[in-house]
Amino acid sequence: MRRVQGDGPVEYGSFTIPSGGVRIILMRFEMYRRPKGAFDGELVVALLGLFLVAGVVVYRLVPERYHPERPCTFHVLTGLPCLTCGGTRAAKSLGHFRFVEAIGYNPLVALWLILAVPHALWVAASRKWKLARPRLRAVTRGDKIAMGVLILLVILGNWAYLVWAGV
Repeated sequence: MRRVQGDGPVEYGSFTIPSGGVRIILMRFEMYRRPKGAFDGELVVALLGLFLVAGVVVYRLVPERYHPERPCTFHVLTGLPCLTCGGTRAAKSLGHFRFVEAIGYNPLVALWLILAVPHALWVAASRKWKLARPRLRAVTRGDKIAMGVLILLVILGNWAYLVWAGV
């Protein structure tokens, strides 16, 4: 791994995933320092995650007889689970520290809620002490499209799991 420092982000290395000698996707791992005054999207995501975790804590503190039971509108109309079906049950399970059960209800929602607190702590520390934040970035336009397709496949895979599991 080489370390290159210039005007932009500090690059620590890049890697390719080989497939029979053909490059499939090129990614760059870099430590990024947000320019002063720039919009901090990670802070927004971190605050949203903390807000949801706070909701889980409040949900845990409120007696169960007061929990609302609202059916999913998408499920009522189509008979299929939506992308976040099982999310409330996953959050409730996490509130009781039943991690495997939570992942069974909705893996992506459970994983997001589990990682929300460490992510928020990292964003807060990086803002306070002006630390660089890690980035995994696609280099070419084709690689960006491939990453978008990969993310879409993960989301669709989660949805297929929800359909299969009958969540």
